Amino acid sequence: MSWLVLLPPLIVAVIALVTRYVKTAFTIGIIVGVVVATDGHILNAVVLMTQRLWESSGLSVLISQGLWASDSLLLFLFLIFIGVLILLMQQTGAAYAFSCIARRRVKSRFSAEISSLVLSLLFFVDDYFSTLTVGSVMCPLARVFKLHPVKLAFLVTAMATPLVLLSPVSSWMGQIVLQIKLAGIEQAPGALVTADPFYVYLNMIPFILYSMILVISTWFIVLRRISFGPMALYDKEHSFSLENNDSPVEQGRAGVVDFIFPVLLLLVLIIAGLLYTGECICFGGTRTFMDAMRHALAQQALAAAGFITVCATAIFYYSRGLIRFREISLCFVHGIRDMGPSVLMLLLAWTLSRILLLDVHTGDYLANMVGSVLHEAFIPAACFILAGLISWMLGSSWAAMSIMFPLVVPLLQQLVHFVPGTPAQDIVLLLPVLGATLSGCAMGTHMSLLSDNPILSATSTGAAHFEHVRTMTWYILPVAVSTAAAYVVLGSTIGTWSMISSWFMSLSVGLGGSLSLLSLGNYIFGKR
Repeated sequence: MSWLVLLPPLIVAVIALVTRYVKTAFTIGIIVGVVVATDGHILNAVVLMTQRLWESSGLSVLISQGLWASDSLLLFLFLIFIGVLILLMQQTGAAYAFSCIARRRVKSRFSAEISSLVLSLLFFVDDYFSTLTVGSVMCPLARVFKLHPVKLAFLVTAMATPLVLLSPVSSWMGQIVLQIKLAGIEQAPGALVTADPFYVYLNMIPFILYSMILVISTWFIVLRRISFGPMALYDKEHSFSLENNDSPVEQGRAGVVDFIFPVLLLLVLIIAGLLYTGECICFGGTRTFMDAMRHALAQQALAAAGFITVCATAIFYYSRGLIRFREISLCFVHGIRDMGPSVLMLLLAWTLSRILLLDVHTGDYLANMVGSVLHEAFIPAACFILAGLISWMLGSSWAAMSIMFPLVVPLLQQLVHFVPGTPAQDIVLLLPVLGATLSGCAMGTHMSLLSDNPILSATSTGAAHFEHVRTMTWYILPVAVSTAAAYVVLGSTIGTWSMISSWFMSLSVGLGGSLSLLSLGNYIFGKR
């Protein structure tokens, strides 16, 4: 395995930066990736590219196992349902009615930014749900107060994944618990570390420092009017523009209840869907609430909730005389059309991510290269940086998790020399290392053009995808640097200080560093 495995993601970044044609960059990255994977055999490269595109589309699973088992197609459908729902709310004037009500309390662009952050707190169940819903809900208000879509997209993205990671009840819980188990942590004979993976996850949440620091830093950016780098240009009032200049429909007879009904229904149905697919006892299953959330099928719950919400909302609006049947049909047609570019973007991103993970093995190359030179005190910081680099290159937190988690526990065993079967509570660095790895997996995607969350945020807010990632990176980097410093402090002190003292000191260093760097950036590069 040579340095050539680093070429595909680097080429994508360079081409996107120079040309700003992200789909073109993805396509070229896919071609380079399959050529590297097949050692330059053109025919094999074409076959591999076709195979990975077919797999990423979810059509192979659709044919063999049915729609319900195809996560990719279910997510595509959820995107389309959200697009249709947005159009229904715009067509009936429900979105306009919400903006009119909100304007009574929201009096400025600053208030609109605060409203976006508060709204994100309510959608901690799933990051896709959060990015699509908060962005779509805030769009009418953003137009009124000239909050640029790029700034709104940053606020949406910065809150979505961190809140999901910090919530013990989310669609990520099952995947994280599974990765902990695959890392060798379970209550079974022959386990590398003896512990219940679910409770390991609960105990590692305080060590997901990046999420905590980013959420607080985002609030700090808004409250202190921090604005520097490319974002400062978009924060200037005269630079305001929209990717979609369609004006909202007049209010007519639509009221705020017509806006609240679909949003609240979608939230309730998603939570109910997660519990139902997780076989919760309240739906006739055998699992408790927390256990059901751990085994929930997130994509199935999202797609089903989206479908029911769209149908129920269309019937609700029709019964109130807010929309005609022909207009409902047009909303479905235009919703599919409007979400087409986002679906294509996700398909290309997933295809490249799959090639890097399964064929080129970029993550394995980086992990093996860095893992051999680690010192015990720097393990948490190194895991954070390495996981961030891998997730940036792959554009997927879950892909980075699947690479890093099986590596970090055996690596920790080699460095601290614990015997197989050791209880988790006897390995002081275990929780910090796992928390740092999960933090890095989230951090890298916030700066990656391949990541689906920035794509979805750009879609829901009307921001240009490349500009969203470019402007957000200026704010994410200070947070990432400060979080790395926090993990250095944590790794250096946790063996000699108490767990709580070490955690508090590392969080203080990380948070203090992040706020200081953001303030410094605002002073040096801020708007004049």
